[in-house]
Amino acid sequence: MAGRRGNCALLWTALVTGGVLLLAAVLTPWWMAWQARQEQARDTAERIARYRSVLATRPALEKGRARLQKWLDQGHYLLTAENPELAAAELQKKIKKIVLDAGGDLVSTQTLTEAKREEGFPQVVVQVRMKGDMGALSQVFYQLETGTPIFTIEDLSLRGRRIIRGRRGKRVESYIVDANFKVSAYLREKKS
Repeated sequence: MAGRRGNCALLWTALVTGGVLLLAAVLTPWWMAWQARQEQARDTAERIARYRSVLATRPALEKGRARLQKWLDQGHYLLTAENPELAAAELQKKIKKIVLDAGGDLVSTQTLTEAKREEGFPQVVVQVRMKGDMGALSQVFYQLETGTPIFTIEDLSLRGRRIIRGRRGKRVESYIVDANFKVSAYLREKKS
């Protein structure tokens, strides 16, 4: 009888262990999948909350956009011309005036056709070559940076040359700078 009880206890232990292992094998993947779904639900709820907060700022953004549009319409921050060719001519005229007023020499201006469109505004680009001393060059850049319309200077290339004038006893040394750069501005499209 003792042998049967030992076998019976061993059998019950094996059955209980097998049942627990079977239950663990079934419940563990289910539990892990449930945890993953809970995490995904929390992430989705956080994302929805962020989207709602972004949507809540939309009226303020619309007001800011309207203010910016009004500011652009009131000021002379964009070129005003009928087409990009006339805008390029206007830009060349403004650059010529700025360079000559600063005491520089305008060697050449050339309209470039690499213009882009940003947010409905066509860009007008002019290649400029000028000569002058550092004072004239800094004055030109200052006027381009602070004036209206808003200009952008790109691809700046400078070469300096030393010039000596006068005789041995009264020599005057100065530097002339050759500057090549692109100036771009945006054109206000005519509303039809």
